[in-house]
Amino acid sequence: MVPPYVRQLMFMIAITIGISLFFAGNAYASVAIGLAAMIAYGHFRFGSVMLAFRAVQAERYDRAERLLKRVRFPNLLTMGQRFYFELASGAVAGYRDQLDVEEEHYRIALTFSANNERDRSVVELELAELLAERGANAEALEFLELARDRQCTPSVMKGIEELTVSLNATDNQS
Repeated sequence: MVPPYVRQLMFMIAITIGISLFFAGNAYASVAIGLAAMIAYGHFRFGSVMLAFRAVQAERYDRAERLLKRVRFPNLLTMGQRFYFELASGAVAGYRDQLDVEEEHYRIALTFSANNERDRSVVELELAELLAERGANAEALEFLELARDRQCTPSVMKGIEELTVSLNATDNQS
């Protein structure tokens, strides 16, 4: 979880050392260039997604949005990183009241694997809340059932129960 500017600085230093060692005829040039290649690979494969996710958790949405925009090729991220990329993108879109974009990001996130069940249940709860706001109660209840079957934090479980009761009450009034 190194900030992008630090990764770029490390890359430039490794390349500079590698090139100067190469022209000096030193055998360690390949090590320095290999290190630079690993830094570049990590930059594209992992990006700054977890930094953005942590910014969302701290409700620093502007910072999260800046970090997410630095990920130029989200399709190159690992499956786990892509899950958190879409989760953070959805949260930022929700903060900006772009509900269609938020729903799209949450649905995409559910196609990737999360590091743990708790994070997946959060996405399912958030998506259920969005669907409930739009009146798609049946689909919202389906996502709540999926979330209920997962290991989740007490606060998420409380949100699941409250939304389920609310949706069931709405359906009974109809």
